[in-house]
Amino acid sequence: MGGRLPQQPRPFRGGEGGVSARIGVLDCFAFALEDEGRPGALPHSWSVTTDSIAARAALVFRAERLILLKSVDVSPGTSWDVAAVNGWVDTHFPQIAQALTCPIDVVNFRSRLGAGDRS
Repeated sequence: MGGRLPQQPRPFRGGEGGVSARIGVLDCFAFALEDEGRPGALPHSWSVTTDSIAARAALVFRAERLILLKSVDVSPGTSWDVAAVNGWVDTHFPQIAQALTCPIDVVNFRSRLGAGDRS
């Protein structure tokens, strides 16, 4: 696996069923296995959730943008450390976010769907 970027990211699935080949779905397990040997691979702990997995994939695959789908609002300008303390992202996320060069957006999918906050 090494530290190089794969030509055809194997953890991505896409292009099936008439979906554009540019749209893919990350197989998180396959990505984590493939990423294991790279410097900066995610720790094996409960401090890592899908937030950090998405951020790590964005870093490895040099994403142009990272969009986190959340069930809460995170005000623009909120530091990722504050977001982690509030439980809006996992506690490992701020470390990866610091290394990212792409913008990170948070979308509250519950409010987008009109479901409101049912927590």
